[in-house]
Amino acid sequence: MAKNTAEEKIKLSGIEAQEDDAEDYIFRFNIKPGERSLEPDSVLKDFYRDQIRDLFKIVFFNKDGEKIIPTEFGFLNEQDKKYPLWSDE
Repeated sequence: MAKNTAEEKIKLSGIEAQEDDAEDYIFRFNIKPGERSLEPDSVLKDFYRDQIRDLFKIVFFNKDGEKIIPTEFGFLNEQDKKYPLWSDE
């Protein structure tokens, strides 16, 4: 079976990529809003949680050569607050 080229893999993933004049690629990702309520205190948190979860569908992180999966995230301007990534509590 032949391996897919990078362009074919991008098309299969549902990400739109387009080569521009400088031979760079422009990537466009659809942002699909979740089915959550739009409570003002949680909109930003929920948006970034969804974006991070989507990112983990295409990348992974390592620490000292060992694959890790973070369980929380936070914002730099509120470093004492942590939000769970994998539960909606």
